[in-house]
This record gives sequence, structure tokens and C-alpha cells, in this order.
Amino acid sequence: MLARFGRGALAARLDYNKQKSGMDNLVQYLDDFLSVGRANSNECNQSMTLFTNICNELGVPLAYEKTIGPSPVLTFLGLEIDTNEMC
Repeated sequence: MLARFGRGALAARLDYNKQKSGMDNLVQYLDDFLSVGRANSNECNQSMTLFTNICNELGVPLAYEKTIGPSPVLTFLGLEIDTNEMC
């Protein structure tokens, strides 16, 4: 499953939370974020919730119109990622 969300300069805080919570499934490229998780798991939802909470805490606005997922298919950085076809 995949989830795309984001915007903001949160690198230091996210690095801290990645180390603290073991949130290794979050990928950042500039102001785009992608969370990757195992199929039929809650990993993407958990990452999205943590990310949203951090943004809210810091007063960083999210582009909810660009928030997608969790979904097995989405477009990230102009590339369509289809986890159904990756098996």
C-alpha cells in the first residue's frame, strides 16, 4: 500500500520521529512525501497520522487536495506506482 501526502520543511523533525518511532517507511523529496507499507497492514495510515500530527503541532499547512491513500496505485513525482503489478 502507498500513501502520498505533504508539504513543508519538516526534515529535522521527521528524522527525529523516524528514529524514535521506527518510521522507516517515509520517503521525502523536496515537499512531497510518500509512505510505503505492507499490503493489508495499517502502516501507511499510521505514518499519515503521525505526519499530520507533526504538521499540526508545528503549524505547517498540508495540501489535503494532494493527499492520497492509502492506495495500491498512485502517482508520485510524476511516476505511476502500481503495487499490484510489482508482485
